[in-house]
Amino acid sequence: MSNRILDVLIEPRSLDPVASELMVRIRPVRLTATTEVVGRLMGPSCPYADTVEIAYPLRRVETASGTVLCRVVIPEASLWDPQSPFVYAGPVELWQDGQRIDRMQVRYGLRHLSLGPRGLRVNGKLVSLNGREVEALDEAAARRLRQEGCNLLVVPLRQETLGVWDEAERWGFLVVGRVEDGEQTQEWVERLQQRASCLGWLRPGEEWQQKYG
Repeated sequence: MSNRILDVLIEPRSLDPVASELMVRIRPVRLTATTEVVGRLMGPSCPYADTVEIAYPLRRVETASGTVLCRVVIPEASLWDPQSPFVYAGPVELWQDGQRIDRMQVRYGLRHLSLGPRGLRVNGKLVSLNGREVEALDEAAARRLRQEGCNLLVVPLRQETLGVWDEAERWGFLVVGRVEDGEQTQEWVERLQQRASCLGWLRPGEEWQQKYG
């Protein structure tokens, strides 16, 4: 079997306003003594703001348990929120014996969510939620929904709706997924939880207003 990237997991270690730190775990099919990972995150970018994008390189920390762990430090990072959905994106490359054998594009929005007695806080600021149930999202729909004051999408978790989380991250929406029974449900949940847009999940019969209102 040829070597390739199986998945890339990005986890925030620190959202310090002076210098945010991300850990990037790259899992290839196999690791050898000549396996190398090269990559960078560039940003911030936001469809509602003019920005200057800067490249921040991945720096290898260790190799363990079949993964390559890298570190990215972003000074004075711009955080993601529904009003200003700043994201950082770039390529992650897998090299073997001096040759590039695979490349994956990744994207990440830095944010912190907390749900308390007074409601939802995004990066420490209270946010009032105005939701709509949708099954698809494109630029035209995103702009219309924002004009209507919507900042939350309730989406059934299915193969054909997975792209909504990515588009929501780009255009500035939080997403609550309505979980349905299926063999790939857990895999999808684990993948989508990386998206800055992901707020949480509903079981059949649950209403978002009761859980997040």
